[in-house]
Amino acid sequence: MIKAHPSSLIPSFVIRLVVGLGNPGSRYQGTRHNLGANLVNHYLHKTELPFSQWSDWKQKGLIKTCEATLPRGQTLILARPLTYMNESGEAVSALVNFFRIASSRILICYDEMDLPLGEVRIRLKGSAGGHKGMESVVSQLGTQDVPRLRLGIGPSSGDPVDFVLGCFSSTEQKKVQEMLTRATEALECVISDGIEKAMNQYNHRENLSAN
Repeated sequence: MIKAHPSSLIPSFVIRLVVGLGNPGSRYQGTRHNLGANLVNHYLHKTELPFSQWSDWKQKGLIKTCEATLPRGQTLILARPLTYMNESGEAVSALVNFFRIASSRILICYDEMDLPLGEVRIRLKGSAGGHKGMESVVSQLGTQDVPRLRLGIGPSSGDPVDFVLGCFSSTEQKKVQEMLTRATEALECVISDGIEKAMNQYNHRENLSAN
């Protein structure tokens, strides 16, 4: 279990909002494109922070949220947009504008075809790299200065759309579970110790499992 860190370990500059991108509905459960949303769920089941239950936020059908108070008193919000991936920015911007959260205090979690399967990579800012959900977020927020945690699903095979909307094969499942475990640890590090420390610790994994 991931434990809540004592307040002495919480940095003064903290992430306030963690968003897991994906498509809504049972049709897309288990697809590569829903890996970001799956990570947020995985983190929620592992952490000992006292999060509230998932609930519709304000505008029903736009985004679901749950929240917890960190040891030092800050509120951390987890969110899953209920829009389709290409419209993720609409849900994120509504939440950001309501709570007046700076873009630098948001962490967007999503799948990344340009990273090999199993790799976890954290970035402070940058382009969306062709990811439609992240493109929507950047467009709606009007800035590329948005931290993100990317989950490798590459290399792609065949049509990119069919690939991201497809499910992982049985032979890929072990790497996927290992990646979710590592990404959950990275997410906990971001929340408790800050993005820079998490980048130093989790962006330089020398070897991925060969199985």
